[in-house]
Amino acid sequence: MKTWQEKFKEFCGQLRIDSKEEGIVPLKLNGCQKYFIDEVSEGLERGIRHFVILKGRQLGITTVSIALDLYWSFQNHGIQGGLLFDNDANKENFRDTIWRYIAHLPRQMKMPVTAHNRYQLVLKNRSDFQYMVAGTRTSNDTLGRAKALNFLHSTECGFYADQDGLDTLSSSLAEKNPKRLYIFESTANGFGGDGEYFY
Repeated sequence: MKTWQEKFKEFCGQLRIDSKEEGIVPLKLNGCQKYFIDEVSEGLERGIRHFVILKGRQLGITTVSIALDLYWSFQNHGIQGGLLFDNDANKENFRDTIWRYIAHLPRQMKMPVTAHNRYQLVLKNRSDFQYMVAGTRTSNDTLGRAKALNFLHSTECGFYADQDGLDTLSSSLAEKNPKRLYIFESTANGFGGDGEYFY
């Protein structure tokens, strides 16, 4: 029987990405992406559900994290998820990537989409993701009022400005749900000070 790790790597192999050099090409996992998968897999086996990743630029960690978002929601019905961004532009880029991933997947490997807009992604298996922005205090007065979540992918959290909203959101995360998974990933944002929101 294949492990979760092996199944997810096969899933990644079916995805298509926009390469700056070659256009649309299959996702071929690099060493850093494989390391990410191996570490998450080992953590899950040990019962760890909260992962914090400090990443370098251009390593493809966000790319493989988006793949994990989809795989987790396809495999686990009824996921109540959140995808949290530092600004609207990154949210829209992320949303486009998700749509391309789904569009290019073989039918037997994906879950049908019932709604997808700038606010949410809803799947036929009742899993859904809210798209949220935490980049500026003025653009985000609803972050802390998001519904209770059992999945969260927070990207570039070293650049968030709304610490109060993030704290409130974090307090709404499920603590016992066996399907729960929380990923916080970011590049560094200087020494101290500006990085205080990455935890």
